[in-house]
Amino acid sequence: MSSIIKKINVSKIYESIIKLIQNLLNDTIFIVEEIIIMNIGKIRNCFYKVGITNIEVYISNEITNLPLIYKNSYEIFECHFHDFNLLMKIIVLKDSNKSIFNIREFAAHYGYLRENLKVQIVMGLDNLSNFHKEQLINAKIPFILFSTNNLYMPFLGMMLSGENISENKNFYSKPFTTIEQKIFLMIMYFPLKKTNCIEPTWLVKNSEISKPSIYRMLDKLNRDRIFVNNNLNTYKNWNLKLNKAELWEKYKHLLTSPVVERIYFNFKLIDKLKETYNIYLGGVTALSKYTNLADDNTKIYVASYKDFRKITNFVNSVTNLYINNNEESFLDNYCELQFWKYEPLTIRSKEKKDNFMIVDPLSLYLGIEKEHDSRIDSELDYLLLQVINGETERFNEPI
Repeated sequence: MSSIIKKINVSKIYESIIKLIQNLLNDTIFIVEEIIIMNIGKIRNCFYKVGITNIEVYISNEITNLPLIYKNSYEIFECHFHDFNLLMKIIVLKDSNKSIFNIREFAAHYGYLRENLKVQIVMGLDNLSNFHKEQLINAKIPFILFSTNNLYMPFLGMMLSGENISENKNFYSKPFTTIEQKIFLMIMYFPLKKTNCIEPTWLVKNSEISKPSIYRMLDKLNRDRIFVNNNLNTYKNWNLKLNKAELWEKYKHLLTSPVVERIYFNFKLIDKLKETYNIYLGGVTALSKYTNLADDNTKIYVASYKDFRKITNFVNSVTNLYINNNEESFLDNYCELQFWKYEPLTIRSKEKKDNFMIVDPLSLYLGIEKEHDSRIDSELDYLLLQVINGETERFNEPI
């Protein structure tokens, strides 16, 4: 017997593997080059739309000198504006269509890139909701939106070209009623699944609002065509066309502050009031519990306006008693009690601080007036973003 031993030609296998890897690399390089060419075309097109044609755009290799997070997230393009004698860098976000857009992270990246590249930079994105556009404008971050040809570059006098950011066509022309506002806020807190399906029974259960009122509100919203192919007055689930950011952007101008009245008195009376009435943490005091903001010296509490007369009568009687006994120091160390037009929504009964329930985040946002205090305004905006992006689980789970 004879046996034939076939020798494996290792060199040929090695050559085949090398050739396969080279082909894969060539394909990858081709795809990357195609994306780069496409982005260059998008950038040029945005400026062509506003009459700026004397411009050169090309890819920059500066991204290789930056930390890994920037290499994975961005591409850098250099733009030469010959008419303005201006060099600018467009920082293109590779994946700007993700559902959660973190404005704080994006702003931090913008600050880092501007400091390290030492040149005027503009952030480039494919698409963004109107809500997040306004967030970028408030943060003073120049940007380009390729899908709508929006250009926000104040340093060139381009405040906003392309699609109108404030376009807001609604069925509603008047502010929401108290009941409608509460229902809308509960819709904002509804834990949306992949189907964006609102369940009316869930709203009834968690809002303490009657079923007819819930359905009347859903019917009104349905006339505004925010639901997918749903007939009026059906007792089925309601599928939203909009995400939470778009929903807030569309109806925020119809929402009003829940605060009706404010009174001030010695903080020692709060514990006594809490024995009889529902008392919540509100204002900056509540904001300090939701965020890293330091609380003010004057504590702020909230009660329902339906208890206004009883509470004020009690406070006045006790205060007069102390003043008549010459204890004028009783007027020092006062607190603020706000009366709201509706009973504050309680998000998660476990969410208590200092043995007080906290008002819900969106009502809190509406109830704190903008006071040109950047410290407070920044935390309010962050609180709103947490709710809209669903980044904080506790905001999505009512009692």
